[in-house]
Amino acid sequence: MPRKQGGDASLIIGILTGLAAGFAGAVILYSTRQPLVRAELEERVRRSQQSLDDKKADIQRNLNKLTGSDDEKKKKEKEEEDKAAKAREDVEKAREQVAKAQDKAHEANVDVGKAEEKLAEKKSKAEEEARKATESNNK
Repeated sequence: MPRKQGGDASLIIGILTGLAAGFAGAVILYSTRQPLVRAELEERVRRSQQSLDDKKADIQRNLNKLTGSDDEKKKKEKEEEDKAAKAREDVEKAREQVAKAQDKAHEANVDVGKAEEKLAEKKSKAEEEARKATESNNK
């Protein structure tokens, strides 16, 4: 007799759900006798439930992977390859933009150097003219 795919996953999910429900029931019954421990036990129940939910999701993902068709796998692989190719193109474009930006920065740096030289020349000329004007006023 053929087995259904996913039967093992259903069994595991059922066992985990039963364990979580039993644990939750025990915590509730016990916490009525121990009110000081109730908050801690509720936190444990919450964490256990979260862990159970995570395990169920993992099992479901694994089950989906195992039962997925070859066409779907090929389609996903193609999509991933396309994404990788697009990312490589984007990286190449970014490198080109960085190179252009570096060239522009170099040009701007050269222009700043020239402007500083001109400013220094004009400053020295202005100082010289101010010195001459002061000397002629003093005479």
